Amino acid sequence: PPVSLSWLLFILHQLATFHEKRNQLHSVSEYVRASLAEVGIATVSSSNIIPIVLGENRNAELAAQKLQNKGFLVFPIRPPTVPQGTARLRLSLTADMNESMLKPMLDLFK
Repeated sequence: PPVSLSWLLFILHQLATFHEKRNQLHSVSEYVRASLAEVGIATVSSSNIIPIVLGENRNAELAAQKLQNKGFLVFPIRPPTVPQGTARLRLSLTADMNESMLKPMLDLFK
């Protein structure tokens, strides 16, 4: 079908940028984890989805609200999605992000 052919052609043209984008995403993810570690926040992931476990639901809700008020789209993740007592923020990073975009958010964790 034409739509399948169009999608295939699109992907073939994009293949050259995938390696670059993966490297950028890895770099941004490492930057965020290192920045959080500097202020004593441990993360439990090595991917571009970085959970920040805050424990109680209210802690995650308040932290997410503060980040949202500053313009960052971060949501609290609470039970039953995660086990009781492990409510968290989940930062979902993309290859289109860079350190200068993320620094203001990371400064809020200080």
